[in-house]
Amino acid sequence: MADDIEGRLNRTRALANEKFEQVSQSAKAATAKASEKMAGARGKADNALNTASHIVSDHPLAAVAGAAAFGAAIAMLMPRLSRKQNTAIEPECDD
Repeated sequence: MADDIEGRLNRTRALANEKFEQVSQSAKAATAKASEKMAGARGKADNALNTASHIVSDHPLAAVAGAAAFGAAIAMLMPRLSRKQNTAIEPECDD
């Protein structure tokens, strides 16, 4: 009976080790794939930054005008505060 329990324990241990190795290999593969994708994304971000930098340095007036137009568009989309919310509380005067 003790040999049967020990045999089952050894088979269970071997199966657990096998599954652990499979999970470990899958995790390593996923990490490598994610690293490759991150490197590609970093490269694309660097290219976009360089392109934007060149456009701004070549056409500074257009860049400022574009930024102002973008800011105005965002400001128009924001909800307006009511007059009551926008006024400061004034202290009462004793005259």
